[in-house]
Formats: sequence, structure tokens, C-alpha cells
Amino acid sequence: MNKQLIIETLSPVHIGNGRVLMGGIEHLVFNNEMRIAVLDDKKVLEVIGKDRINTWIAAINRGNGVLELLENVDRSLTSEKVAMRWIHINSTNIPSHQNNIREQIHSGNIKPMIPGSSLKGSFRTSWFSKEVLKMGRIKKTRSGMF
Repeated sequence: MNKQLIIETLSPVHIGNGRVLMGGIEHLVFNNEMRIAVLDDKKVLEVIGKDRINTWIAAINRGNGVLELLENVDRSLTSEKVAMRWIHINSTNIPSHQNNIREQIHSGNIKPMIPGSSLKGSFRTSWFSKEVLKMGRIKKTRSGMF
């Protein structure tokens, strides 16, 4: 028996791992592709070439980011050429290249995910709230429990 459960979130969901990706250095926004590319250092190096490593490091140290350098080297730059993975964006929520973003937890197939423990906690809270509302008014006992 294969059943499917579809859950619709009522507010934005972000389950992160605590890591912040620096704008223009660790991620680039590709407006025309409607996605953010989380940069893969090896792919970036392939695009710019080993002879431009010092230029790459200087751009990072200046805080300018690497987009201009990449576009100067490859006029037909796409996120495919430099990305380890992508974060899809919509037209109302396009961040700047300079904005830092929080990294999402992602699965082995590089798709964002919500851990089962987070879902379990949400379901438990929902169920508990429903049961409490069924009981009516709640009084605290001497033991501190409801």
C-alpha cells in the first residue's frame, strides 16, 4: 500500500545548518535563470584558469566578489559552469549578489529538505494543541503538570 501525503506550508520554511554563504564569493545570483548558484571552487577554477588564481583571491580579499572576473573570462557564463547546487528563487524574492544567505539543509540528491525530526515536532505540537483544545480550560496541578 503506497500512500502519499502532501503538506502545504502556510509560511516560508527554512531549515538551515547554520552556515552563512557570502554573497558574490560563495554564491552568485543568476537572475535570468531564476536561481542562486552555490559555487563549486573546482568549477570556478576551471573557468578562470590556474593563471588567474591570484586575481580570484584579490577579488575575494577586496570583497568585490567573483562575478565580474568570471564574466570577463567567459562571456557565456551560466550557473551550470560554476555551481555545486542551486537555490531556486521567484521574481518577487531576488537577492542581491552582495547579500549573504543562510544555507539550507539538503538531501543526497542536492534538493532542499525538511528533516523528519522537524516534521515530527510540528505534528506533535499540532496534535497536542488539538487535544488541549478538546479538553477545554486547563488548570495547573501542584506537581506543575497540566
